[in-house]
Amino acid sequence: MWKDFKNFIARGIVIDLAVAVAIGAAFTKIVNTIADGLISPIISRIGSGGTNTSI
Repeated sequence: MWKDFKNFIARGIVIDLAVAVAIGAAFTKIVNTIADGLISPIISRIGSGGTNTSI
């Protein structure tokens, strides 16, 4: 069983998964920043008739 586990780790699948999770977390942060800083204020300005002074 230990040998099978070592073979599983050696194939790199776990490392690939860890890299994918890290990239996914970074991408989520980027998308949230763009949505909060750019898209939401534009939609807010359009929806409120252009009276949003925080932009």
